[in-house]
Amino acid sequence: MTKEDIFDRLSNIIAEVTGFEPEEISEEDSLSEDIGIESFDIVDINFRVEEVFGVQIGPGTFWNFKDMFENPEWIDENNLLTLKGIQEMKKRIPNLDKSNHIELTRSGNISFTEMLGIVKVKHFVVYIQLNMTKE
Repeated sequence: MTKEDIFDRLSNIIAEVTGFEPEEISEEDSLSEDIGIESFDIVDINFRVEEVFGVQIGPGTFWNFKDMFENPEWIDENNLLTLKGIQEMKKRIPNLDKSNHIELTRSGNISFTEMLGIVKVKHFVVYIQLNMTKE
């Protein structure tokens, strides 16, 4: 399945959950800032992605970050990602744009919300393509 096929199916899933029209969703849209996906939407989208693509989005993968808050090495007392937390996020979403300001953040201290704002539809497409088990 091509990235374009995955994007088409994923944009339909996102549209069904959020009320957007599929053609209003672009690969460059931030999942949280531009589309406004919230935690209750994530559960629904994850279920649909699993059904359509056979991709598991379990704890510690893609945007299922509950465990991030349970590790003091990843989140500091001010609820900011530490440098180790940023590195962990980049492992989970390896196709994050390397030119953005995360690369320049040497000491960490980026908010979790700010980090989620960087995650775009295109990152989800690549994650699905890399982890797909059925056509």
